[in-house]
This record gives sequence, C-alpha cells and structure tokens, in this order.
Amino acid sequence: MNHAQPAPPWARPVLACGAGLVCGALWIGARREAPGTLAGPLAPLWAAVSFLRSDQAMQSGEAGAALGRAEAALRLCPHNPDGWASLVLWQGGTLASAARESDGERRRAWVEAALATAERARGRARPFAPVAQALAAVLWTQAQSDPPLPWPGGPEGLAALAQRYALEAQGGQP
Repeated sequence: MNHAQPAPPWARPVLACGAGLVCGALWIGARREAPGTLAGPLAPLWAAVSFLRSDQAMQSGEAGAALGRAEAALRLCPHNPDGWASLVLWQGGTLASAARESDGERRRAWVEAALATAERARGRARPFAPVAQALAAVLWTQAQSDPPLPWPGGPEGLAALAQRYALEAQGGQP
C-alpha cells in the first residue's frame, strides 16, 4: 500500500529554483577557479565538441569556420597539446598545401600562421612535444613541396627549422 501524499503545488517550482541556485553557484565558483573558461570540469567536453565541429567544417571546405571553432576549443582547454597540434597541421599542412593554394605568398602566410600558433602553444600545451612534432612535419613537407615555398633560405631554411622542432619534440632544446 502506498500512503505517499502528493507534493504540494508549490514544491516543484521551489525545488527547480533551488537546483538553479546551486548550479549557478557552482558555475560562478568554477569561473573564479578558471577565468575565461567554461565551468571547469565541462571545459574538456565542450572543447572536444568544438574540435569535432571544427573538423567537420574543415572537411566541408569552410576554413574560416573551422579555424574559429578550433580557436574557441583552445580557449576552453588551452593545455590540450593535440588541439594545438591539429591547428598547426591544418594551417601549415592543409591550408598551405600547393594542391589547395597556388599562390606561394599565401602558402607562406599559412606556414607563418602555423609557426605563430606553435609559439602560442609553447607556454600552454602540456606537453609541448606533440605540437613541435606537428610543426616539424609541416615544415619538412613544405621544404619538399613543388612548387617550392618562398621562404628565407629556401627549402634548406625550412628543413633546418623542421629539424630544430623535431629535436625539440624528442626532448632536446630548440
């Protein structure tokens, strides 16, 4: 026999408001602990979703949307080395490829953007080795590209820079 009485009509709104206040307090606390990010423990989840959406946009040829979503994901989870490495590979590999971009100066600008992204990741990505490895791969590929990328020092300059980052990826100093 169930002798439970129905809840009074005011109970559900009061419980909903109480749950909202608790969630809000937790969110505010998380924002104080990690300013600039979404509520602490949810940040990696949201970052992963942003990276999936970014990858879909890149596959669809929407480079601007893809890069914007990748940057948003990195703001949520700035210590993720795989996110930084993916962005470096997109910029210096996919967007700077001779098959996609015929203008050498534009290709060079994308490789420079990949270098800048890697340097931004240097103080954030933990560990930095996957980012350095991705950049080394980009630079090495560009050093062997046909037509050659207009770069100071030519293909030899790119190969030397690739070697520097490859050494750093293996634990050596830049």
